[in-house]
Amino acid sequence: MITKNKIILISLSFFVFFTIIFSSSKDEYYSSRNKLISTYDLIFQNYTDEIDATNLTIKTIEELTKQLDPFTNYLKKQNKLVLSTMAKGNYGGVGFRISMQNDTLIVISLMENEPAWQSGIYPGDKIIQIDNKSIANIPFDNISSMIRGKPNTEVILTILRQNKEIDFPIIRKNIKIKEIPYSEMITKDVGYVKLDGFSKNAHNQLREKLISFNENGLKYLIFDLRDNSGGLLNEAKDILNMLIEKNKLLVYTRGKQNYFNKKYYSRNTPLISKNIRIAVLINNKSASASEIVSGAIQDLDRGIILGTTSFGKGLVQNLYDLDDTSSVKISTSKYYLPSGRWIQKLDYYDNNEIISYEIDSTKKYITNNNRIVKANTGIIPDSTITTKKLSDITQDLLNKKLIFEFSRTYLLEHPKENNFENTNEYFLKFVKYLDKKNYVYKNPTIIKLEEIENNLEKNNNLTEKNKTLFLTLKNSFISNSKSLLIENKKEISDLLSIELAGFYGGKKAKYQVRIKKDKIIQTAISLLKSDYYNQILNIK
Repeated sequence: MITKNKIILISLSFFVFFTIIFSSSKDEYYSSRNKLISTYDLIFQNYTDEIDATNLTIKTIEELTKQLDPFTNYLKKQNKLVLSTMAKGNYGGVGFRISMQNDTLIVISLMENEPAWQSGIYPGDKIIQIDNKSIANIPFDNISSMIRGKPNTEVILTILRQNKEIDFPIIRKNIKIKEIPYSEMITKDVGYVKLDGFSKNAHNQLREKLISFNENGLKYLIFDLRDNSGGLLNEAKDILNMLIEKNKLLVYTRGKQNYFNKKYYSRNTPLISKNIRIAVLINNKSASASEIVSGAIQDLDRGIILGTTSFGKGLVQNLYDLDDTSSVKISTSKYYLPSGRWIQKLDYYDNNEIISYEIDSTKKYITNNNRIVKANTGIIPDSTITTKKLSDITQDLLNKKLIFEFSRTYLLEHPKENNFENTNEYFLKFVKYLDKKNYVYKNPTIIKLEEIENNLEKNNNLTEKNKTLFLTLKNSFISNSKSLLIENKKEISDLLSIELAGFYGGKKAKYQVRIKKDKIIQTAISLLKSDYYNQILNIK
């Protein structure tokens, strides 16, 4: 049991951490802090039951940070490890992503040519033991630490595959985070780069690709930041350095403390010529560093932004260690784009009695070429391009992971196949697979009928006549749902070919197939090569 003195020390050390933060005055700050410390102390002195000091402190910190913005929060060891890995750009491990699904540890994806990939592990494999120890009931936060370790050490993963347990002894290595899963000259003069994140050295990875593009006749660049949730501000700044002409303001930050106030300028001659046209692709999951890059390119009129409005995160966080296993991540400054706009969406200010901030809604923000851009909305694309919404039955197949499971099963049964051009053949095989699985698409009508039927049965009001009626009605909709597979053959076949390519050839192969079917990429190519590009950017 933790002693009272230790409890008070924990309490004091936590609250002293915040002594650099003042509200309206030092007196108000110290008065409020002392009230918190006194309450904490009184609880441990007088509360009728024993209290777990560690958990109470954690809950207190979590509640404190919850009152602020969505990005200020308490981090346990595993979350801290993720940020540390991003900052270092590497880790000791086997090179795959895992996820806990229905209490089962699943391999989600693998990095090509890394230890897990080379050992023969597949996406969808279930991990049941690590070093011959069951992982049942072990918190997910601890599992990554068990798999990771020093390079050149061994970890044994026991995989459950098709009801068979298989041991995979794997030698860990230093895994460098590869932020560019795919980059190619997709036509003779169009270069395409997909960037997944902004961990350390992401800019060096991009540098290599741009140099290669230049050597191969680059005239147009598509920079895909869709689903990129961001990362390190310095990486965003270094990437912009390769695209923006010298001595331009790229981004600046402002915080309560003077040392958070910084301006970042382009300091080098750009790696690609100003004559090379750029299209940046974003969506609602493009955030943080992705918005710095796309927003600066938009404000400086260096390229066009396509897709849908970005996430809207304009806050910069710093990480502060509380002890060896936990940290607190605090928003310490705001970042502003070259036009002066702050793109943070302000949802968390609504009815917030703790934070006070005034927004000048009348202020206008102008790009280099006198185009009006908006603040507090995320990055609004210059041209909004949305993809067609998937049909309900296709979405149902994805939600139930049936396309994923079919691709995995097919790989296990046909390990040497490598040509997926005949989409009709694989679609027919997929339909047969669904029949074996007794798959039925339950549209809202079927679900409602089943609810009514179940309620009648619970209340003993379901007659044989009603049972027959419900069965007839449901069968009529089931019959219709089977025809929906044929009606939506094209989009289902496209997803099948993409997934199969990924299982057999990894991310690169998956992107090669996906790009051909991506409406936004094809639209970007057309816009880059048209006169409309200059009209969008107001180039006279």
